[in-house]
Amino acid sequence: MQYIHFKEINSTNQYALDNEFDENTLIVAECQTQGRGTNLRTFNSNHNGIYMSYVTYNIIDYKWV
Repeated sequence: MQYIHFKEINSTNQYALDNEFDENTLIVAECQTQGRGTNLRTFNSNHNGIYMSYVTYNIIDYKWV
């Protein structure tokens, strides 16, 4: 598993989309300035939080998640 850590980033999700990673990559930030959640809702985060995106290429049946 690859692990990438940021003190601050615009969005872990956007970073995952903008770059190519191996499967099973975890992107973590303590603060996001332009975070995106479910249905592309935006939010601002506090410092010293844990915000993350996980890159996988496996198909997940979301009704069981």
